[in-house]
Amino acid sequence: MTPRYTIIEKIISILLFGWGLTFLVAAIISNYNFFQLEFKNGMLNWQTVSFFKIFRRYHLIILLSTGTIFAGLSLFLNKKIGWTFALITLLLNAFLFFIPTDKSDEIFYSHFIFQELLFSVVCLTLFFILLLKPFREKYYLTKKTKWTVITITGLILIEKTIFFLTS
Repeated sequence: MTPRYTIIEKIISILLFGWGLTFLVAAIISNYNFFQLEFKNGMLNWQTVSFFKIFRRYHLIILLSTGTIFAGLSLFLNKKIGWTFALITLLLNAFLFFIPTDKSDEIFYSHFIFQELLFSVVCLTLFFILLLKPFREKYYLTKKTKWTVITITGLILIEKTIFFLTS
């Protein structure tokens, strides 16, 4: 692999790490502020809040952000698992935000369609860069790797779709 592709790989890994960390911190702060405000105003109480409801709404955010952080670190260290996780998290980051969490969120999501499209294009561009021949040769792309990426991405997208349809 040429030095140019090595630099590209390092830049992508730093972007993934930075995005995952920013996303995780932003999610924690915004959710903390939301719950503080709702409990303070009496809109929420411990009888209406359950672990399942919180898990259902926020587990993908936490898993995706920690997975993106892991992908960035592992890719920076030239690990095949990092490359695989980078492919998975880039695909999920590109498509997951088009599926609202609840049916009440549909209006909110429609206001940010341009930002979602732009972010998806960036993620898909990085995804296809990581699929260039030098990266495939370096990380020995196999059928097992392809099926791992497709299966994990598909299962998570199906799960979020099911949660949206049952909300």
